[in-house]
Amino acid sequence: MRRRVGNGVQQIMADGVSLQDVVKSFSDMTGIPKLNLDVKEREIAVLAGTSGCGKSTTLRVIAGVEKVSGSSIFIAGRDVTWERPEQRGIAMAFHSCAHCPHENVGENVSFALRPAWVSKEEVAERVRRAAEMLELTPYLDWKPKDLSGGRRHRVAMGRESVRDAYCFLFDEPLSNFDARLRASKGTELSLLHKKPVVQ
Repeated sequence: MRRRVGNGVQQIMADGVSLQDVVKSFSDMTGIPKLNLDVKEREIAVLAGTSGCGKSTTLRVIAGVEKVSGSSIFIAGRDVTWERPEQRGIAMAFHSCAHCPHENVGENVSFALRPAWVSKEEVAERVRRAAEMLELTPYLDWKPKDLSGGRRHRVAMGRESVRDAYCFLFDEPLSNFDARLRASKGTELSLLHKKPVVQ
C-alpha cells in the first residue's frame, strides 16, 4: 500500500488496494478528477457520495473494466494499471447484475467457477454457502427473470462471493433490498471477509 512519509516521498507496501493520483476522463466529462485511495488488506471501505460523483467509475477502474486516464493502481503491491480484469484477482458485482438469462440461479452463482480448477463437489458447496448467506436457497432452480429486483441483485453478489478473489467490489449492494434485508445483509457483508464462502 502507498503511504506518504517524510517530505512527500511515497512508499508502496505489499498489501491491499492503492490508487495513486488516478484520473478517469471521458470524451465529454471527467469521471474521476484525481483520486488517492488506500484500502488495507482485509479492510472494508465504503465509497459514499451523490449520484454521478464517480463511485461506480472508481470501482470499475479498480476492477479494470474502465482504463485510467492517468497514474497508477496497485493491488497487493503489484502495479495492475494496465492489466486485464481477469489478471487482477478482483471480483465485482455490478449494479446492473448482468445475469445469464437462460440459466437458473444456481448456475448463475457458479458461473465464475467454470474456468477454474475447482471440483464439482467444491462448486456445489460454495454455491450452497452463498445461497444460504443470501437467502437464495429456495430459488436455486428459478430463472433470474422470475425473481424480484432485490433477489436478482443477491444472485449477482453470490456469483462473485464464490470466487477465490483477493478483493471484492460491490456496486450499491443493498440498494434493491427491503429494509429487513438491508439491515441483515449489511451486517453479513461486513463479516464476509472474516468467514468467506471460499474457505
